[in-house]
Amino acid sequence: PNPFHDRVRIQSAGAASPLTEVEIFDVQGRRVRILRGSGLSGLAWDGRDDAGRRVRPGAYFVRRPDTGEATRVVRLP
Repeated sequence: PNPFHDRVRIQSAGAASPLTEVEIFDVQGRRVRILRGSGLSGLAWDGRDDAGRRVRPGAYFVRRPDTGEATRVVRLP
């Protein structure tokens, strides 16, 4: 598998409302970043944590916080 190491755009997967906030987690379950925005065309993650430091190459997961729907966690490509 190719671990995430650069930049990724996170698109809403058919949700009724625009994607406005997502959380990024590492494989240990630690939250590394919260992304917020209008979400009309998705949100972009530049591979940095909330403090602006570049994260290590590896596997990361994205979760859309409570939207009134089932929570879904997806591995980033």
